[in-house]
Amino acid sequence: MSGAPAIPAFLRRQADGQAPKPRKPRTVRRESRPSTVTVHLTDQAPRIGSGLRQVEVVTVGHKWVTVRSWPGGSQAEPVCHKFKIADWERITK
Repeated sequence: MSGAPAIPAFLRRQADGQAPKPRKPRTVRRESRPSTVTVHLTDQAPRIGSGLRQVEVVTVGHKWVTVRSWPGGSQAEPVCHKFKIADWERITK
């Protein structure tokens, strides 16, 4: 009996191994001034509502578009919603 079992190779830390790869830069474009877009929504964003709505595009990423709306008027709390890029392109056509 030799005591503890041997540590597998993939769990052993290598002191002289390669340095970790640098991170990729963020691909999210944050609008410096959010653009206002008028879109016709059916049931894609229930909290914003359906019909002709005016929304602000906050961020555009490689997979998601984040929009913000004020369904109760400018004094109300803003409501945010994320759309997939494919759905957003279909809505804005």
